[in-house]
Amino acid sequence: DKVAGEMLVLTSFLSIMDPRERPTEKQQAADQAHRQWHDDRSDFMVIINLWNFIQRELSGGFSINRLRRLCTKNFLNFRRVREWLNLFDDLSEAAEEMGVKPNLPPNRVFDSVSYEMMHRAIIAGIPTHIAKRDPEENIYRGCKERKFHIFPGSSLFKKTPEWILSFELVETSRLY
Repeated sequence: DKVAGEMLVLTSFLSIMDPRERPTEKQQAADQAHRQWHDDRSDFMVIINLWNFIQRELSGGFSINRLRRLCTKNFLNFRRVREWLNLFDDLSEAAEEMGVKPNLPPNRVFDSVSYEMMHRAIIAGIPTHIAKRDPEENIYRGCKERKFHIFPGSSLFKKTPEWILSFELVETSRLY
């Protein structure tokens, strides 16, 4: 229950297409706008930071036009953000009906997120997505000896953490 609210934010986000947009003709501006939510430690924290940003910006009163302007200014897809917010509300309601009390602050902003507790909860949910760095091959080895790399768009891409936790593996020219 201590990080149930954060888990609902992550679950609802990871259930939709990523709302962050990066138009070809404005990649640098989009990257700059998205950098405000950056967290060197974790892409999951980036999602929480984005959620908190949206909630703070809408705290003066929700309106569709206000949300649309916020999304346009920050290179976010309006429909996907709406889907994220709506799915979060639906999941929160379902959780409460099942007796889970999300630790949702009144303003819906998670000011003091426990990085460690949140990541422990994620590991409990998807334990097969943990991997250890193999310095000899410069790759990560996960369960069943799966070999993969950190995705170039990840906040961890230029780092070499010993251990990583991923939500999903995606195969393009390589497995990320």
